[in-house]
Order: sequence, then structure tokens, then C-alpha cells
Amino acid sequence: TRHIKGYYTLDINDVVFNRDFYDRIAIGSYPVDVQATSPEDTGYVYGKPVEYAVPFRCIVPEKVENLLVVGRSASYSHLAAGSARTIPIGMAEGDAAGVASAYSIAKDKSFEDIAKNEEDIKNIQSILVSQGAYLKPFKVEEAVEKSWAFDGLKFALHWGLIVPGYTNNFKLNESIKSISFYYMATNMIKRSIPDKSQLIDDDYQYLQKYIVDKPLTKEEAADILLTYAGYRNEANKYSGSLCDLAHEKGLISDTAYQKMKNLKYVKWEDSYDMILSLHNYLSKL
Repeated sequence: TRHIKGYYTLDINDVVFNRDFYDRIAIGSYPVDVQATSPEDTGYVYGKPVEYAVPFRCIVPEKVENLLVVGRSASYSHLAAGSARTIPIGMAEGDAAGVASAYSIAKDKSFEDIAKNEEDIKNIQSILVSQGAYLKPFKVEEAVEKSWAFDGLKFALHWGLIVPGYTNNFKLNESIKSISFYYMATNMIKRSIPDKSQLIDDDYQYLQKYIVDKPLTKEEAADILLTYAGYRNEANKYSGSLCDLAHEKGLISDTAYQKMKNLKYVKWEDSYDMILSLHNYLSKL
């Protein structure tokens, strides 16, 4: 499905982490399932929210006037659409679009002006609620949001680098397998900085040894990071810890470095943070 570019694009993190918006016009809770595309592909579930709001801004195109787009073509990221594409949300958005259309004529205001005016939004919500719409504000807090690696986790989820499933299992304190970290790094490069994709082919021969089903050590993780960052030759000559070198180069944050200092194996939460650090480093090159 193609999506419009609205004044707000609903993200997978908004969905999975139950975000509310002041301009809510619909509330969803369907799991984020990306359906199979072939007999060999069983599909993926990227999480299951308790509830999340869809803002009015998602149905207002940025560059087209006098148009509201509801349903699966509204302004959602491709992963958020795994939940927001469902018919109940489209129906609720359709109700809101009808009310907003009548309101815009009565008040002689454009949809853009309405989207940017909280008082107009409240008036439209009031009409919808009087007609039976459920638009109560809410706040849902997830324990994972208190993790030191939450920014890295959100980055990984945004790019579809992890598949938490129906139980939202982010595996924070579990050891990550070498093969999982390798593909998390390669998929990050392909999806978030595609102009750097040549790195994957250039470094495949050296890094293919990490495509194995065994726990990943911090030295192995550092080797992968240093290789993609262009420091393989320096790393091969380095007599100390590769983890120290990766930290020195800015590929491992201070927090992750301290968390792993007395550990041999890398946890998933460490991986989220390191993948974000690698992205930030490569994006500046």
C-alpha cells in the first residue's frame, strides 16, 4: 500500500509503546502483523499494543488541499500500518473525516488550519464523542521504557531490525547470538543508510565467520563495528581489547562500554545501543 505524507506519520514506536495524541480521532490495539508475501515467508509480528491513538494529522496530506485520506493509505510508516491498516481504524477515521469536512465548511477553515489548531480539534472530538466515538485520553507505561538502551531499542524497532512478537519480548537481558547481531547490523545499513550498502558486500568475506548460531562476545561485536566503520586494518594491528578500540572510536557509547566492562557476552540491550552508535557514526561519513 502507498501512503500519503501527512502532517504526522504514525510510527511503529507510537503503536507498540501505546502513544496518545492530543488530536486523537481513532484508537487502535491490533497487533503489528506484517503478513506473508510468499509460501516461504510466514510473516512477522512486530509487537502488540495495549492501545494507541491515531492523530487527525495522519489523514491530512501535506501538499494536497481539500482532501482527507483515511484507512490503509493514511500517513503511517510501513510497519505501523501493520496495525493501523485494519478496518475498525479506517471506519473511525472515516467518521472523523466526515465531521471535519462539515466543520471546515461551517467554519470556513482549511484542513491544514484545523490540524494546527487545538481548539478546532477539541470541537471536532466533542462532536465525534457526542455521536458515540470512544476518544478518551490514556497513558500506558511499559517497563521497557525505563531501560538505559530504550533509544537504541526504538531505533531497532523503527527499522524492523527486531521482531518482538505477540508478547513484546525485547530480550533485553538475554545474550544475543552472533548471527542475530550480524544481520541486525547489515539490515540497519541497508534500510537506514542505503548509500552505505556497498560496505556489506565489501566486508562480507571477512565478516561471514560471524554468521553462526552461538553467543556473541563483546570482542566479536567490536570487530564487526570496527570493520563496518573502516578500521579493520587498525583493529588487526591493535594489541589491546577491540572493545576498548571501538569505544575510543565512538562505536560503543560510554554507557554500553561500562555495562559490558565485566562481561564476556553481549546482551540484546547492548546490541540495540551499539547498532544505534554504528548508525550515527556511518551517517556522518
